[in-house]
Amino acid sequence: MNSSGSSEIHDICSLINTIDEISKNECQVPPDLIFFILYLLSINKRIGRSQISTVFGFSEYYVRRALKCLKDKAYILQTGKIKSLEENLLSVLKSIRIREAFLLRGMNAWERIIIIFIAQSCKRRISLKETVMLRDSAIRWGAEGSIILQYCNMETNIPGIEDLSIRNEIEKEIKKELQKLENGLYIIIGINYKEREMSVVYGILKTACELSLI
Repeated sequence: MNSSGSSEIHDICSLINTIDEISKNECQVPPDLIFFILYLLSINKRIGRSQISTVFGFSEYYVRRALKCLKDKAYILQTGKIKSLEENLLSVLKSIRIREAFLLRGMNAWERIIIIFIAQSCKRRISLKETVMLRDSAIRWGAEGSIILQYCNMETNIPGIEDLSIRNEIEKEIKKELQKLENGLYIIIGINYKEREMSVVYGILKTACELSLI
């Protein structure tokens, strides 16, 4: 692997920074497309460019260009139809937990709800200003709305929602969905168009890194 390979990628923020850099300077494709391709390949090694194009809504030209760039950079290692990710990169992508939430649909009129979990220490509470910035980022990247919950040592912090009954209801529904909570940020995002999902996730992670939340 070349010296600019994913040995430099050791956490989520270094991944986001690397994606931004190669998107602008080398791959010449949108950074959220690069993130989406890498995340999909961390789940399914056999996914092809036509499938990626269909799900994401980008032309096959951009997908093909992104794949070639990522192979040239040795982030993707291909043997036949199997596309593997370099070990460090795969480990980081596996640490990003994204899942669709079915039980939470009754909370809002959003067509699709996903939960992003970002592991976080309990050194400080997320502020209302940071929460607003995360929400604004989610909307800017295509979400209909979002709820930010911080869980730390069995205590829940939901900045911007002061009504205790609403806070308890949100926490109850999230626990019902996930069975148990771990220390970190839970970002619940409402989306009406599935193809925007990874763009929103990328934007949220980028903003969380800029705010030093992860």
